[in-house]
Amino acid sequence: MNKKYLNYSLLALIPFLIIIAIVIFNMNAIQHLDNLITLEIVSWRTPLLSSFFNAVTILANPMSVVSTVVILAVIAYLLTKRIDLPLWILITNAIGSLALNPLVKNIVQRSPPNEAIRMVKESSYSFPSGHAFSSMVAFGCVIVLLILSLKPSVFRHILIVFAFLIVLFIGFSRIFLGVHYFSDVLAGFSFGLFWLLLSLSFFLARRPEIKAKK
Repeated sequence: MNKKYLNYSLLALIPFLIIIAIVIFNMNAIQHLDNLITLEIVSWRTPLLSSFFNAVTILANPMSVVSTVVILAVIAYLLTKRIDLPLWILITNAIGSLALNPLVKNIVQRSPPNEAIRMVKESSYSFPSGHAFSSMVAFGCVIVLLILSLKPSVFRHILIVFAFLIVLFIGFSRIFLGVHYFSDVLAGFSFGLFWLLLSLSFFLARRPEIKAKK
C-alpha cells in the first residue's frame, strides 16, 4: 500500500469511528444535538430552496451515481489511455456504495428523522448517509482524475472546488430534506473519504508510475 494515502485514510476514518461509537453506545448524547440542527435547518425552507436542494440531492441518487461513475471511467480512459484507472474508479464506487455503506447501515440500524419533516421518501436506515458516502467517493474520484490528468492551473483549481462544493451541497440537502441527521452526513463523508483514500493507496502502490501532474 501507498503509506501516505494509507495514513490519510486512517485520519479520515477518525470522525466516523467517534460518531459510530456515540450512536451505538450513547445515542442520547448525539440525538439532542442532531434534533436541534435538523429543526434549525428545516426552518430555513422556502419554495426556492426546497426546489434547489431537491435537485441537488438527485445528483447522488443511485442512477445518477452510476451514470457519473461510468462517464468518469470513460473520460479517465480517454485522457490516460489506461484501463487500470477506469477499473479502479468503477470497482471503488461499486464496492463502497453496494457493499460497505449498506453493511454499516444494517449493523447500526438507526432510524431516519420523523416522517413528518421529510420532503422525500426514504426507506433505508439513516446511519451513515448513503448520499454523503456515494458523493464523497464518486466526486472524490473526479478530483483524483483532475489531479492525475491536468497540470496545475486556475481551471483545474476551479473544477476541484466545484466538485468539492457539490459534495457539500449533497450532504446538506439530506439534512434540509429531513431524511438524515447531521451526524449521519458527517459520518458518511468521513467513511466515504476513508474508503476513497484506502482504495487509492492500494491502487497507487501497484502503479507507482502514476503521479499527479506538475
